[in-house]
Amino acid sequence: MMFLQAAITELADMGCLDRPAEDALITPLGFLAMALPCELRLCRLLYFGMMVQQPCDAIALTVGLTAADPFSTPSLLVLKDQREYCKKLDRSFAARLQCDEGMHSEPMMLRNLFVAWIQAGAPRGRSMSSFARDYSVIPKKFDALACEAVDVCTRLCKLLRPRTPGHDAIRSLLGAMRFSVDRREELVKSGYPSNAEYQKLFTEDTRMCRAMLCAAFSDQMMLALKPRWVSGDGKKRKEEQMVAIMKKHGLNNRGTVCIMNPPQELRVEDAEENHQKLCETICGERARQVHWDEKEKLLFLDFVGPPEFTRGRKGGRSYREEDEEEEPMVLKDACPAVHRMHQFGAGRWKFTVENPLNTNGESSDWVVEAPQTIELLKPLQPFLLNWEVLQHTIPEDGGSKKAKKPAIVKAMPDWRNPMGFACHCTDELPAQEHIGVCASVQGLESGGSAFVAGASILGLNHLPLLLMTLDPAKWQVQWGFDAYGGEVRAIKILHYEIVLPPETLTMDVIWKVNEVRKKILESLTPWEEEEEVVDRKRPGLQYLWVENIKEQVADLLEDIWPEPDRVVKAKKLQWCSAIGEPISDVLTPLQPVAEELEVAMPSGAGKNGDRNGNKKAKGQKAHSQNGVVKAKQGIRASEADTVGKIISWLRERPHHEAPLSHVSGCFRVSRKVLHAYPEFLRCTPMKGKNNEDLVQLVAATNGYSDAPSRGRQAPTPAAPLRSQRALAISASESATTTRIEQLCRDDTVSCRPSDFDKRVKSWFRNFEQRRGHSKTDAAFQMLGQWCSRKEREEVRKWPAYIMKLLQEWENREFPDEEALGA
Repeated sequence: MMFLQAAITELADMGCLDRPAEDALITPLGFLAMALPCELRLCRLLYFGMMVQQPCDAIALTVGLTAADPFSTPSLLVLKDQREYCKKLDRSFAARLQCDEGMHSEPMMLRNLFVAWIQAGAPRGRSMSSFARDYSVIPKKFDALACEAVDVCTRLCKLLRPRTPGHDAIRSLLGAMRFSVDRREELVKSGYPSNAEYQKLFTEDTRMCRAMLCAAFSDQMMLALKPRWVSGDGKKRKEEQMVAIMKKHGLNNRGTVCIMNPPQELRVEDAEENHQKLCETICGERARQVHWDEKEKLLFLDFVGPPEFTRGRKGGRSYREEDEEEEPMVLKDACPAVHRMHQFGAGRWKFTVENPLNTNGESSDWVVEAPQTIELLKPLQPFLLNWEVLQHTIPEDGGSKKAKKPAIVKAMPDWRNPMGFACHCTDELPAQEHIGVCASVQGLESGGSAFVAGASILGLNHLPLLLMTLDPAKWQVQWGFDAYGGEVRAIKILHYEIVLPPETLTMDVIWKVNEVRKKILESLTPWEEEEEVVDRKRPGLQYLWVENIKEQVADLLEDIWPEPDRVVKAKKLQWCSAIGEPISDVLTPLQPVAEELEVAMPSGAGKNGDRNGNKKAKGQKAHSQNGVVKAKQGIRASEADTVGKIISWLRERPHHEAPLSHVSGCFRVSRKVLHAYPEFLRCTPMKGKNNEDLVQLVAATNGYSDAPSRGRQAPTPAAPLRSQRALAISASESATTTRIEQLCRDDTVSCRPSDFDKRVKSWFRNFEQRRGHSKTDAAFQMLGQWCSRKEREEVRKWPAYIMKLLQEWENREFPDEEALGA
């Protein structure tokens, strides 16, 4: 019975059952899982792909993760010649890198390979030789992947109602693979389509594919926090020493790899030439720079070289102009030669290689006595991402005791793919942290390490995509609110605390996340028995219900930056649970997340702090258990009592807000007193009214009305709170837009109002709150000077160029403050 209950709980967590009970109803996702020979999370990927109107992309992602790796997999167990092995490794990795397209995602790599096969005419058998040669794939393995795709398409055609967009797209994909389904729902062969409709089956928006992966695999997260090259409090790590040596000798971050304690015989006579021969033996390429550090016993091999080797056609252009034209990427990964150095040893800690000193035919005594092979340690890169698997632990004694902190389990991606030796080769501070998801984890019970398959790297800016399906109760998610600004600046998942870049989880983003969760909940809620729609031609069967959430997901993607800003730690954080108010009694993991920080003091708080024993901030007193606001430094007791009355008064008003003039007239309170309690009240300028603020209560409800019901009834959302939307629509935005229009009216300025995107406007809004109006005027004056020096055609991406100018200007003007990128 224990295993049966565990299986029911797992099905309920995945969304296949509406609740973890034996009398639970099967959801549409459960019916899909019953019809497909796929793992549960891959079924979720297919279902979410159909929900965002991209079924063909979801099928390509699923079959790529289901079938065996179609790329060539050279091995020294088969190839005895190391030179041939090195060449085949080069071709295989080049094909994988080409299909990855800088996404650093194994599912996307396999999806792009499948799309290339469809666009090549879906060759099979002997006609596949040209495609297999170009993409370094094994024809038989790829043929098995194609058969898996045909089978999944056939099964889905039987589940979806005919003449729906999803059904038509899957039939077109079957036609592109030279198959079709007849009236009896049997698979028959057909000719390749003569039109070009098959080219429109797959989306060009890779962000939507990333959102599908995050929604399907949100419960299998990987974390790469606190890079090892960043200096710690204790003894200097090996990675810190490596970075210091690389800076001192001008070695390139992206092109350098280290070999620890190489054999002594390589340093006899011409040591540099011997090291170059070793490079040619392992990766077939000579290094541009070689450095041996005698103290640390480290051999540095730089395959890129100093900046003069990397300028190319850009010549002597400045770093600023090159940086603003770069495409936003998740990682600044190492060069392919560094990856091949790691792949030669197949990811092992120790491996053997033929002695390069025996291949020159010399006859000196020391060459003759040299061994045939030498043993090397695994190459090192100081910027290598060290992944940890996020494990869920069950509390002891059924939850009566707190769960112990689990041991750290290292995640090991496939060493053949770009993910296997992924690095973020930049030494800028603060160091950037990364998260990821994977399709499966193997060997988690063994302890220290586990193999992960189907891994994808994400930046911290992609965290809202994981919240679309993440269960806040199971993973103990908590928001870390800035005590002074009211914005979510950190998040806790189990025992991991992740500090977020600014503008990652605004109130508007959390509201949009809840909109997506609400639509998914509505789609997965089972039909009641009296409402089941059964096809007369298919007695006992019903078509699969799929909700369209493409609009909601696209709206959420608009608020996610292409790349994350630098992390700025808040001075003080207030933590609260991310579990929102439930809107139904089914599908608990998909209930809404909390949108605002709770104001009320938890019961049982101590005399000098909260329930957890946290002490008060210096110069600030906490309010008492009965909700009465106590005085702070510079605030009299009578004024604090007035603030408490205002809080009670606002709770009774519509939308929990009122103009400042109305509040001041009723309670005789100044703006200074209201600003002294940001944990309770928020004052934002009102549009079109000078020197007038809107006073809002920080915490209210989650924006949903209770609708506890079981069966297919859509949860009824309450009217959205104006206090949640007022952050995104404020008077400062109107003033910023007016200043931008005034700036662009100047004929000497090359920028246009459309170049100031949402990210730039958000920077101006936050900057004005931190610095004031005068400094904001100085920022616009600086933009006018720089934009007048550029022609319109000289800058490829004006929004990125403007953002770079503003960030660098703030660094120069305020070097001693930690407000970079905020």
